[in-house]
This record gives sequence, C-alpha cells and structure tokens, in this order.
Amino acid sequence: MDVERLTAMVEEAAADSPLTGLGATVRVRAELERLLLARRPRRGLELMVHTGVADVVLPELAALVETVDEHRRHKDVYEHTLTVLDQAIDLETGPDGPVGQAHATLSYYALLISTLFLLTFGLIMVFSVQSVTIAAGGGSAFTAFLRYLIIAGVGLAAMVATSRIDRVWLQRLAVPVLLLAAVLQSLVLVPSLATCAGGNCNWVRLPIVGQAQPSEFIKLALALYIGWVAARHRERLRGGRNIVLFVFAPAGAAIGLVMRGGDLGTVVILALLMAGALWMGGLGKTWFVGLFAAGLVAFGGATMLSANRRARIMA
Repeated sequence: MDVERLTAMVEEAAADSPLTGLGATVRVRAELERLLLARRPRRGLELMVHTGVADVVLPELAALVETVDEHRRHKDVYEHTLTVLDQAIDLETGPDGPVGQAHATLSYYALLISTLFLLTFGLIMVFSVQSVTIAAGGGSAFTAFLRYLIIAGVGLAAMVATSRIDRVWLQRLAVPVLLLAAVLQSLVLVPSLATCAGGNCNWVRLPIVGQAQPSEFIKLALALYIGWVAARHRERLRGGRNIVLFVFAPAGAAIGLVMRGGDLGTVVILALLMAGALWMGGLGKTWFVGLFAAGLVAFGGATMLSANRRARIMA
C-alpha cells in the first residue's frame, strides 16, 4: 500500500466538492479492499493508525487505541483486535485446506530437523573428544558418554512436552522464566557456589543437582521472552524508547550477568539468538546496523581486556 497515495485520497475525499469526494471515496474503498485481502493486513492497518489516515478512513479502528474493554480483560482493545485478526487469518481455509498451512508445516519440520541435527552433531563432537582423553587414562569412553545421552534424552522429552503446552501459558511464563533464569545466573557471583575454569566462572555447584551452567537457562528464557514480545506486544518493537525499555534493558541485564561470569562465547551466542528472534519479530533494519557495530566494539574490547582470551586467540 502506498501511504502517500492513500493519504492524498483521504484529503481529496474530505474536499468540499461532492463529485471529487465521491470519486475519492470509491478509490479509498478499492485501496482498503486491497489492504484487507493482503496476506498480512495488520501492518497496513497499523500504518494507517500511526499516520492518522485511519482517523478519516476507519475512525472506529483508531478509537480502539488505549481503550479498555468493559470487562477489563484486555488493557488495549486495539492490540487485542489486531491479534484476533491475525489469528482469524491463520484459521482461514481454501479449496486445498488451511491457507498458509504448507508454509507453517515446512517451517515446523525445518526447525525440528535443524534441532535434531545440531543435537546429533554435538553428541558426536563430545564423544570424539572424550574417546581420546578418557582412553588415554584407561577409562571407558562409552560409560562417560552415557551421561550425555541421558541428558539429551531428557531434553528431547522436555521438548515434546513443551510443544504440547498451550501457547497462552508459554506467554504467561515468559517474564517469570526470565526472572528465574537471571536469579540462577546471579549464583555465579557467589564465591562459595561458583566454579571457574580458564577465566570463566559461569558454572555453579548445587546440592543434589551437582555442577550446572545457569547461562543455558538464560538462552531459553530470552528466546521465550523475545517471542512473547513479538507475538503479543509488537508495539514494543516500535520506537526507540519501547525497544530499549522492554527489549534491550531486560535482555541486556540477563546477558550482562553472563558476561560478569566471563563467558564471552555464551554472550556471543545469546546476542545471535536475540538478533535472530528480533529479525523474525520485525525489528527495523537500522537497529541491526547499529547493534552490529556496537557488538564488534564490545567484543574487541572484552577480548583485549582479558589476558586469557588474548592468549587463546594468539595460540
């Protein structure tokens, strides 16, 4: 949709000449039909509200902004209405079945196959390293590898169980899980619990559980949180203040805790995870340019300030 053209039509429709107004009204209707029949009309509707075009063309839609329903179940009826629109489009059917089902199915299996491939590749790499080191000490590599197989099995079972959870509950858990992950990560700052190796202090030793790496929960929590923001609060991905307050501040605090433990590698992975999620969520491209530049400077500085990292790079 050409916003300037539609804006001009609205102004023309508001002119005093009845013939001109009638002609412009017909043209505005044609543009609206094209917008509503698009694959994702939400973006066009949001643009109309943002530019003020909806005040003339669809005043009922513009009036929903910041409106609370009478039952006080939805703080913003406008966002709720657009979400329902998205969900209704996802349920549309055509002669060959649900519209967009093939794309959704392809995305699901692409993600599933990629996950299983990375898991298998990781297990192979772990076994190849352990088989050499443990065999050199006279131990059994297969016995030691069994622990990793059990962990992988538990992870796959948890993945299947999570896929069966209603997405409403996943959305409700987004913030609590991020807070819980941050609390667990803060345990690496407790000297009596932290375990360090090679300048990295991102492990903790807990009763019963044993040694654990809380930053792994940060990865899960950030993926869940960014997904929740993109799915339920897309307005928080628009405007510098919203992005900084609702995305970078909480995510930065969690990643900062990981960096406080000295694990730069995990920080890079978390940054890439966030970038991918925000890209899929529709964050503006200009943000990525700035973030990439800032990330390079931060990475270079963190590397040069650590003797251990410099030694590993120069080795």
